[in-house]
Amino acid sequence: MAERTLAAMDDGLLKDIGISRSEIGLVVRGLQRGQEDKAG
Repeated sequence: MAERTLAAMDDGLLKDIGISRSEIGLVVRGLQRGQEDKAG
């Protein structure tokens, strides 16, 4: 879900955040891993 949300974002907004379209998957996986660490 987060991946789709990021993919739907404007390219300019992604640049502001500091990620490129090719990095979206990596960012989402990193966030999911971080949430699992907190929950565990």
